[in-house]
Amino acid sequence: MILKTGKSGPVFIAPHSTMTISPVLRGDVGTETLTKVLTAKMGNLAVISTVPRAGRYGIDLFREPATMKEALEMFKAADSYDKRSEFEKKYAFYAQDQDEYLEKISVHNQFWMATETLCPKNPLYAIIHSQALRIKNFPSIMDVCTNSGKWYGESAVREAVTRANEKYAARLKKIKPVLKRYALYWADTHLRRSIGYRFKQFDLKTMQGSIKKEVMKDIMNASLILREDAKSLEKDFTWDKYMALLERCIDATDFVVTYQNNFTGQKGDGSVSRLITKNTGSAIMFETSAFMNEMYTKTSSRMVEDILKYASSKRKWGLFENASEKR
Repeated sequence: MILKTGKSGPVFIAPHSTMTISPVLRGDVGTETLTKVLTAKMGNLAVISTVPRAGRYGIDLFREPATMKEALEMFKAADSYDKRSEFEKKYAFYAQDQDEYLEKISVHNQFWMATETLCPKNPLYAIIHSQALRIKNFPSIMDVCTNSGKWYGESAVREAVTRANEKYAARLKKIKPVLKRYALYWADTHLRRSIGYRFKQFDLKTMQGSIKKEVMKDIMNASLILREDAKSLEKDFTWDKYMALLERCIDATDFVVTYQNNFTGQKGDGSVSRLITKNTGSAIMFETSAFMNEMYTKTSSRMVEDILKYASSKRKWGLFENASEKR
C-alpha cells in the first residue's frame, strides 16, 4: 500500500503487517493504522506492507533475501523449529521452487524500489514496527532505534526519548490499568493458543525454537524486574505461573520510551542503508506498542511525532553549531 500526500515530511515505512496466516497470533499489530495516521499528520509518503511476514507463505520485507539455493534448502527443512527460527532471524523468506522464489523476491524488491524512487530528496525515513506487551520487552512501551547511530545521530535521538518520557509519564501512568488488562488478556488468549497450537502443552522441556527462546527471555527479564533468581522462577513452570509472573512484572514496572532496549534495527540494515546512501537520507526506527496502537492510537502517533520533530530540530541545530565551530 502506498500513500502520498505531496507535503514535506518524513517517509514512513511499515515493513511488517498486522495480518498473518497464523490461526492465533497477529503480526506487528496496528502498524498500518499508525502509519496512516502519522502520514496524514506530518508525512510525505508511506509504504505499507500488507503481506504476512513469516511461515510458509510469508515475506519478511525488513530482512534480506537468501540465495535461491538457501531458500530451497530451508523449505526442505522447514519442519525443524530450530532451523526455521535461525533462518527467519536473518532472511526474508524460503521457497518451494524457483518460481516461488522469483515471485517472492519480486515482491520484496518492489516494496523497496517504491520506497526509493517515490521519496523526496534527503528524506528522513521513519520505520514503524510494533512490539508485544510481554515480559521480555518491559519496561519499553516504545523502543527507538538508529542502528547504534549508523542511520541517525544517537545523541539527538536519546535526548528526544528523554523529552518524550518527561511529557508522557503522567499519561502512561494513567492508562496502566488498561495496559494490565490488555496484556493479561492477550497472553491468556493469543499467546497461550499459539504455544498450544504448536506444542499442545506449556512445558519448557518440550518447547522448541523461537517460542522457547522467547519464553526464556521473559523469565530472564522477570528475574531482573523482580530481583529474583531466574532458576527459581523457571522451576515447575506452568501456564498459571507464567500468568502470575506477568501480572507481578506489570505491577513492578513503570513503562517508558526506551532507546535500543530490545531492538537495534541491525536486521534491516541492508535495505535501509541502501536507501540512505541512494537518497542521501537518514532513518529512525520505532518499535511501537501493539497495545498503544490499538487502544490509544492518538497517543502513540503523538509520541512518534514528537520524537521525530525534536530529533530533527536538534540535529539541524547541531549541524549549525558544528559549522560555526569550523569557521
